[in-house]
Amino acid sequence: MSRVRGMTLAEMIVTISIMLLGLSAVFVNIHHRPSQGAAELARQVVNELRNLRKGAMTSGSPRAFCIPTGNASTPIAQSYYILRGHGRTLPRSVTDTSKQCPGTYLFVGLFGSAPESITSLVHPAPAYPPVSPAEPPFLAATWMNPVVRDFAFIFTPDGRLATNDLPHDAQGTSYIVVADGLDFAAAGPPAGTATMGSEPPPYFQLTAANNCYTVKIGSSGAISLMRGLPNPASSVALNPTPQAAPSLAPAPPVTLSGVNNPPVVDRITSIPIGNPANLPFDTTVSQDGRVSLTMFAYDPDGDDLSYKFACTALDGTPPGKFTYLTDTRNLHYPKYSDVGQARVDWVPPANAPVGARFDLDAIVTDESNQSASSTGTVTVTVRLQEDGTIAYDSNGDIWTMKGDGTLPANKTRGLGVNSWPDLTSNGRRIVFVSTRPLTYHDSVHHADVTLSVKRIWSMNIDGSDAEALTNVDGSTQAKLDATKDSTDDCPCWSPDGAKVAFARTNAGVSKIQIINADGSWDKHDLDEGTAPSWARKNQPGDKNLLYEKGADIFQSTASGPGTALITGASKPVWCADGTRILYVAGGNLMECQADGSSPITKFAGTSARVAVKPKGDHFVGVVGGAPVLYKDPGLSSAASSTPFQPPSMPYPFTGSLSWALAR
Repeated sequence: MSRVRGMTLAEMIVTISIMLLGLSAVFVNIHHRPSQGAAELARQVVNELRNLRKGAMTSGSPRAFCIPTGNASTPIAQSYYILRGHGRTLPRSVTDTSKQCPGTYLFVGLFGSAPESITSLVHPAPAYPPVSPAEPPFLAATWMNPVVRDFAFIFTPDGRLATNDLPHDAQGTSYIVVADGLDFAAAGPPAGTATMGSEPPPYFQLTAANNCYTVKIGSSGAISLMRGLPNPASSVALNPTPQAAPSLAPAPPVTLSGVNNPPVVDRITSIPIGNPANLPFDTTVSQDGRVSLTMFAYDPDGDDLSYKFACTALDGTPPGKFTYLTDTRNLHYPKYSDVGQARVDWVPPANAPVGARFDLDAIVTDESNQSASSTGTVTVTVRLQEDGTIAYDSNGDIWTMKGDGTLPANKTRGLGVNSWPDLTSNGRRIVFVSTRPLTYHDSVHHADVTLSVKRIWSMNIDGSDAEALTNVDGSTQAKLDATKDSTDDCPCWSPDGAKVAFARTNAGVSKIQIINADGSWDKHDLDEGTAPSWARKNQPGDKNLLYEKGADIFQSTASGPGTALITGASKPVWCADGTRILYVAGGNLMECQADGSSPITKFAGTSARVAVKPKGDHFVGVVGGAPVLYKDPGLSSAASSTPFQPPSMPYPFTGSLSWALAR
């Protein structure tokens, strides 16, 4: 048998056949092997978009999915990045898809048969409910500072979508096409006007796509995935063979700067209010009180910030304790704001002496683990004292001030006529009388009725969360007759803040009532009387209530009725320790023991009820229409006065006062 260069003809034929079979297999793999690149990348993009939307809604800061465009020179890419930031946006988390899905491209442009438009998707503030001050709309050009000409799909904190002048349909739906090979051509803008900056990007028309998937992002932020194109134009060639090659190379990934700027603590505010004009500034708090701090900080790079607070005792005592108001240690950012906030409460250590001082510092840390501390700039120095808070009524409003008469603050601001405030023992909540309008349902006549009469209200010490505790009961005719013409007055808290005693006047007769702190009834018509005072310390036989009845002072349990304790007297007030009673008789402030014995004159010339300091040895009385701070040396001794003229108290002062140690 003949050979060709050492190989027989038969061997040559077999070898050539094997080679042809191999080449055929390779050709099939190149042109006919179904690709999973587009499907895999499309699912990845959908997951990324959903995570960004969730992140925007939970953080309060926009998040954007961006596709690089080479300065708007091409609508395709093999990479994407995340854009986020507070005040300044920076690219984050660049993902290069050319390695995991080679030959698969992301495309943003025109492809549909239905008319498309080009506008920035922005969301104006809603007209209802009214917002004051009005919330500004989200503007992509403002948030993307400086303006980015890459394609950006931005999720706002309310979950909705905004874009920087990308094509979208009549329903506001935007699209990202993911394809294993595609082709495109330059195209003019469709209907609508581009508004993103002075140099809007050019627009492109898809002409061919192989094995494509479409990611749909609705204006509401809803995200979905479909195979193929929704309503493609007839000119678009789908799944051409062989694959169409992209006309331009994909834009390179964004290069991130390695420079990091540290965060900045802008300021700290405190309640009780200190003197923030001087930094560092001081505030004061009672020994069993608390300080509420709000720290404001920002990051020049737009990083998310975490925070913590630290306490340094300046006199060697334990440092006290912080209570964080949220489980997370990340700053909260108001909508579209570049300044974040963090709140914390601090309580002094147990048995800390009066005059002890503490430095409270805020520390914030950025994503590169750089920290900034408030030390030396906005440190809050706390001094322990026993002043507490005094609540009083003035010119129809409820006010509070510190125990030394400073920092008066209006808490009701003209909402009805307000009077007779009483603080809970922890100083957190005020019960008071108000004539602000209240609506009740008259079930007898099937109508809602609004009245402006004296009712019992409660609110937080800062004036928030005001709620009515009493109203008209219109459920039956008998209850309607018993309550619609009544007025409520002179409330006081029980020592634990769980109940409120007050006087309800109906048909000229006043009776002591007790309700729970939520407004539900505890005791009707305990006894005739008015101006109740509830002892902070339990009395023998649980007779903890004092009140006026006729011209005498009666004493009772919370179930009533009571018995006469002091004759010819009015306006009773328990001392803090429950061993003495202060009251008015014969135009003087009087004092007696808890059983009514050993009366003496504390000071002369008053007809006003006093406010007793819960701890310490002071009370506030009114003489000649002027409030006076008195030092009380104890039973059987007259009180000595101290200069005291709060600026918000009118002259003459005829209102009511209450004193508590704010916590």
